[in-house]
Amino acid sequence: MHRKLKRFFAADRRIFLIRDVPTVALAQPRGWCKMHSSYLLWLKLKRASRVVSRHQQRFEKHSRFVKSAKIVEIWQTAILTRRVEQQKVNYMKILIDINHPAHVHFFRNPIGLLKERGHDLMITSRNKEVAVPLLDELNIVHAVLSSQNSGGGLFALGRELVQRDAALYKVARAFKPNAMAAIGGTFVAHVGWLTGIPSLVFYDTENAKLQNAITYPVASKVIVPRCYQSWTPKHSVRYAGYHELSYLHPDRFSPDSDIAERNGLDPNCDNFFIRTVSWQANHDVGESGWNEKLLVMVTEHLSRLGKVHISSEAVLPDSLRKYAYRGKVSDVHHLMAHCRMFIGESATMASECAVLGVPAIYAANTGRGYTDEQEQRYALVANIRQLSWARLREQIEWWLAVPKHEWRARRRKLLDETIDVAAFVVETIEHFATAKS
Repeated sequence: MHRKLKRFFAADRRIFLIRDVPTVALAQPRGWCKMHSSYLLWLKLKRASRVVSRHQQRFEKHSRFVKSAKIVEIWQTAILTRRVEQQKVNYMKILIDINHPAHVHFFRNPIGLLKERGHDLMITSRNKEVAVPLLDELNIVHAVLSSQNSGGGLFALGRELVQRDAALYKVARAFKPNAMAAIGGTFVAHVGWLTGIPSLVFYDTENAKLQNAITYPVASKVIVPRCYQSWTPKHSVRYAGYHELSYLHPDRFSPDSDIAERNGLDPNCDNFFIRTVSWQANHDVGESGWNEKLLVMVTEHLSRLGKVHISSEAVLPDSLRKYAYRGKVSDVHHLMAHCRMFIGESATMASECAVLGVPAIYAANTGRGYTDEQEQRYALVANIRQLSWARLREQIEWWLAVPKHEWRARRRKLLDETIDVAAFVVETIEHFATAKS
């Protein structure tokens, strides 16, 4: 409207603006001599100027709003774009290889934490003992790549090594992970060396000399506890803790007496947990353990003091089958936490009990750095190398005389001097995978 009026009076050249209100000084146009004609024209122009001014104000207000909205929109888009880019940078594909039931426990909390952080995981497994049923109980999706060959021995282990390396190589080429992690790590180290994918090997077993010799040199990173007593390569990391703290740290696990009772605990008497192994693992080559006579003598003695629970990799003799643990594999630690004592030839379970504040007797021909530290530094484990009933009985009687509150105090000291290993595992995997991406 304003532009039309300006064009209409362009010839007269007497339109000017005073305080944004159009005012007209008219010379008498040709043929116009009456004042009322000029007045009427001026009035129309004044009304038109008000309309123009109102539209101008609305337009300016709308322009300010549009500009502000556009700035906000651009700002929000920039933030969202940055977040997406950060997610793209942080998002990783991680492969975790599980070969033993203890590996399931070690990785179950890191697996959950990595998933919460948005990473894509591939879990590969090995059909050994209860590893596969345990993964199924915990609802962890996995792909079985091989099975433990019956009979054990170097030939059987060597054949499985070739088969599993080939199977894992195919999975890694298809999945294309940013990093691979495992306990022991022989398979991920070999495949990582062939494909260029970073491999992180967590381990705590010094006497697996052959396995470590074909693993450590080709692994990208070797991560061991501070108490590890054997050779490690230059590309290794040590931490203050034990594998068992990945799933039994107080921040990750709370013993439940109701769950323990559903899995066999007798709350009216002392409970004892016994563990025997088959000695067919790759770090058990050339080793042997308890004989049947020793197991029977230990069981009969403890059964007179309370209830006995036996977890065995080998088939139990008929006379001992009534003591077999028949609870859920994933709930066994609730039972162990409420036991009076652990006796067995499993270093892992001895360490689990130590972390839970349960005195453990580890009776085996070979030792471990972590059980040695748990004996020397915290007095929660007794390492017995002399596999005789007399020596075991002496240790059992000695530790039954220790008050229960003393075990709790020793456990507190252990926890004060160690870390949450599950969080450490996640941070290590993320840091190393990001650095190599």
